[in-house]
Amino acid sequence: MIAIRKEKLWFYFVLLLGLLITLPLTAHAAPDIKIWPTDGADFEIFNGESGLWPSYYRRVWIQNKGTTNLTVTAISSPALPFSIPSPPAVPFILVPAAEKQIDIYCSPTAAGSYSDNVVISSDDPDESTKNIPLSCIAVAGTAAISPGDFFTGEIKPVGDIDIFNFNGKANDRVYITTGMQKDYTACFLPRWELFYYPGGVKTTVCSRASGGSGACTLPADATYTILVGDGACGYSWDSPAWDNEEGQYGLSLQGVSSTLPSCQNIPLDQFLTDEIEANGDTDVYCFDGMQNDNLNINTTVLKDYTTCFATRWEVYKPDGALLCSDPNGGSGACTLPADATYTILVGDGACGYSWDSPAWDNEEGQFSLYPQCMACPRDLTVSTTGTGYCTVKSTPLGIDCGPDCTELYPYRAEVTLEVTLDSGSVFDHWGGDCSSCTGPSCEIIMDANKTCEAACNIAKCAGKDVTIVGTPANDIIWGTAGPDVISGLSGDDTIIGLSGNDRICGGNGNDTLIDFGGNDRLYGDAGNDYLYGGNGDDTLNGGDGNDILDGVDGNDNLKGGAGKDTLMGGNDDDSLDGGTGTDFCDGGPHVTGDTAVSCETIYNVP
Repeated sequence: MIAIRKEKLWFYFVLLLGLLITLPLTAHAAPDIKIWPTDGADFEIFNGESGLWPSYYRRVWIQNKGTTNLTVTAISSPALPFSIPSPPAVPFILVPAAEKQIDIYCSPTAAGSYSDNVVISSDDPDESTKNIPLSCIAVAGTAAISPGDFFTGEIKPVGDIDIFNFNGKANDRVYITTGMQKDYTACFLPRWELFYYPGGVKTTVCSRASGGSGACTLPADATYTILVGDGACGYSWDSPAWDNEEGQYGLSLQGVSSTLPSCQNIPLDQFLTDEIEANGDTDVYCFDGMQNDNLNINTTVLKDYTTCFATRWEVYKPDGALLCSDPNGGSGACTLPADATYTILVGDGACGYSWDSPAWDNEEGQFSLYPQCMACPRDLTVSTTGTGYCTVKSTPLGIDCGPDCTELYPYRAEVTLEVTLDSGSVFDHWGGDCSSCTGPSCEIIMDANKTCEAACNIAKCAGKDVTIVGTPANDIIWGTAGPDVISGLSGDDTIIGLSGNDRICGGNGNDTLIDFGGNDRLYGDAGNDYLYGGNGDDTLNGGDGNDILDGVDGNDNLKGGAGKDTLMGGNDDDSLDGGTGTDFCDGGPHVTGDTAVSCETIYNVP
């Protein structure tokens, strides 16, 4: 048998614990499968007539975001009209941070809405299968198009025209873009024309004979038609010499006015990512700016799905005039001329061509957009309202309202407003841009000029609405012969209640509260106060401070509160409570019915 003394056992336990503490902690290593884009592959395909439908693809990436190799063991085949013509051979391995693309096609044979999933199987311990959602909408005939839509369509040989309709209002600003996606022949360019029929007469609003991008201001409330025609190759729209061209195109309609709000509203200083799906796709963003804001607009290519993707951008003023741009993407500066909503257009691949060039390459990819605010101060204005008294201060410093109620803060600065109440006042609510806040503290983000209002009211006195109110200064206040409710607020106040069953609250400060007759309630609150109850059964509460309470005649209830207090009951049966501190209590001439507690010096109390 082996025997171990307790001292040695304790030694071994401590040694083992020390070794465990010093061992390095290692994270659990595992693969982690992700799909990008996270919403999978979605399609909108337009064909103006029955017959062959265009086929188009979306590119999806399988990614390994883990710390060890990911093995993909299977990729399912979706049901028609979806297909993966060239799936990667499985199994395959993705090292950490690696990715592999798959091209998923939608090839409809009839109009309709289709959906399915592609299932990816792998050795991810948390997700052994991962779904890629697929959706495809195929539209036949004349299509209703709305601002923000992007359609893929097909033009067959000469004479084929696709037709789109939308409702617009006078002075709406729209942007139309067509881009060639596939040229089935040799000279396909998807021209477009926008027109309407005032009084039954066809009237062209704007057009691009060789395709590309154009801005139009709508002249009236009407239904508008977009025609997309087949190959141009230098001929005019109505020329009989159109080449016998056919191909696939993309059509984008964007609106930037209040009645066509297709733009994505973004705050300045927001970094975002998006995707250009194919030539002809245009992404539109709106932001609220102010006069003299200095911006730096930047676009960066994150993924090039083809060979020559470059994210050009343009910033437009509310009237549709171009403010600043970069035809090949990158950074550029803009100074805003007025307080207004501005529009940013991001288009597909440039490769050295101008924005409206018919020779845009068939480019697509992922990009980032960063409208950075370099110098964009925003004004905060604060006010106080209500029957009471309060001040508002800010963090960071700037607002002290009271005297200083306006301040400029950097764009999107986080500002906290805090209400400080004067004695005898209560916070009621916030108004203006702070109306969503519920307490005396309110946090706001300065993404625009803002106005906030703090409402403070007079507090009740002894549970009753105040009928006579003082100010934060040193007041002399007289009551009436009736029952008064008087609040002195802060300051060194003198308040005389006269006759009647009065309630008097002195508030903070060194107050003198006098009431000659009636069953009264006097509250000194903070400060060194003198309370005189007079005749009647009175309640006197000194509150904090070194107070003198004189009940005089009647069955009085005196409470000193905190501080060195002097309590004098006077005639009749009185109850004296000195509270905290070194207190002097005198029950008065009528000794038999008096009581005293928390008093260090007691006279005339049995």
